[in-house]
Amino acid sequence: QQNEIKESYENNLRKQKEEFARQHDQDMKNLQTNMKLAMEEKERLIKEGFEEHANLMQEELREAKEDIAEKERNQKELQEKMKKEMDEKISKMKEEDKERTKRMEEMQAKVEEGNRGGGGLFSALGSALDSVLGVGRLLKGFKI
Repeated sequence: QQNEIKESYENNLRKQKEEFARQHDQDMKNLQTNMKLAMEEKERLIKEGFEEHANLMQEELREAKEDIAEKERNQKELQEKMKKEMDEKISKMKEEDKERTKRMEEMQAKVEEGNRGGGGLFSALGSALDSVLGVGRLLKGFKI
């Protein structure tokens, strides 16, 4: 009977050991499956995260290109505006220079005319100054 009890005890121990081994194997398989699923999910999330990050970077790059294009347009408009203003100023200066030259030629012609007319140098200078500066209008009654 003691042998039967011993056999029964050993049988129970063996069955318990087998059950523990089976349960351990099952737990390890479950753990491996869970880890595999977790890693796959992590990889998917990383991949999606990188894709999302790459998409975000592409969007930022597109926005940066648009900003650069806008700044270039603004700079070009500013340069065109400045060129136009400079051209207008140069044109105005040329016109003023042309007008000054014309007045100088007229003054020179009056001086020459005064010299021919016998009014003398002072008469010619007075007429020239009068035409340029308008002195005659200030001194209405006085003759030079």
